[in-house]
Amino acid sequence: MRKYVMYAFGEIALIVIGILLALQINNWNEWRKESILEEKLFTELFQEFVRNHDYNKELLHSSFETHSEFIEELLLENQILNIDSFVIKYKDHWPIEKYSLLNYVYGFTDFYDPPINFYRTSVNDGTISIIKKKKFVFGLESVYEEGKNQLERLYIKETNINGVLQKYISDKYGQFFEENLDINSGTWGNNVTKALLKELVKDGQLRYQLFIKLTILKSKAGILENIISHSQKIIDEYGEN
Repeated sequence: MRKYVMYAFGEIALIVIGILLALQINNWNEWRKESILEEKLFTELFQEFVRNHDYNKELLHSSFETHSEFIEELLLENQILNIDSFVIKYKDHWPIEKYSLLNYVYGFTDFYDPPINFYRTSVNDGTISIIKKKKFVFGLESVYEEGKNQLERLYIKETNINGVLQKYISDKYGQFFEENLDINSGTWGNNVTKALLKELVKDGQLRYQLFIKLTILKSKAGILENIISHSQKIIDEYGEN
């Protein structure tokens, strides 16, 4: 009887051990699947982050800084600003023709819309929670969300000052455009652009509004520089992982 009982206990023990091993193997498989998924998700997020970093650097140089520089040079005293050189310089960046000059003064606004679709998707579907490197996730949120919110607030301010500039120029210089319009083409040539520039740089009220706009543009550039600096630290920290 005792031998039978011992045998039965042995059988039960083997079954229990088998079940535990099966559970352990299953857990290990699940852990491995999750680890593979986490690594893939991290890689995709990191690569997108690097692309966004490059996008920000290009945006800062080609748009934010150039726009600020344009307004800053326009605010130079008339005897210092070389109108001909000014027009030639910025025509290389963007064609100063038709409404282009006025678009850059009051109609053009650098809207910040980073290419972060994968990040947004992973946040919306909750998969970002798989990432165990919480400092990395927090860094993404700080760069993407806080930076974008700061720039959007300045975007609203810039849009408002653009409206003020547009109304002022339309009210004060509308007749100037009407008198210098090329009837055949329905546009204004470079000579009209240069003549308008000479008037604008002497207009004290307009200059005051442009100084406000310049302050906003420099603030935007400063925020983007901080985003780039923060992003570089994250890239340096996790680039070798």
